[in-house]
Amino acid sequence: MSWILILSMAVIVFLNRFILLEPKVKLKLPNYIVRMLNYAAPCLFTAMCVQVIWVQDSKVVPAYIYGMLFCLLFSLILRYTLVNVCCSLMMFYCFINII
Repeated sequence: MSWILILSMAVIVFLNRFILLEPKVKLKLPNYIVRMLNYAAPCLFTAMCVQVIWVQDSKVVPAYIYGMLFCLLFSLILRYTLVNVCCSLMMFYCFINII
């Protein structure tokens, strides 16, 4: 269930950012809205990570904490949403299976 939610949120964010920020699309947004959309990926990743950590029967799972930290790190370093999503999902999968 959580993989479906993570993937669906990734698709929603990618499509929203593509439609609103692609120069070929004839939709013009004010500059302050464009600046706010630059923070959408880090905010979304933070919200997803916090939810995943605390849903596990009130136990903190170390694999999720490490995955969350890498997810936040990727979102701060990389500025491409699709790359952030793919790297973060790979890290979550690795940490869940390794730890």
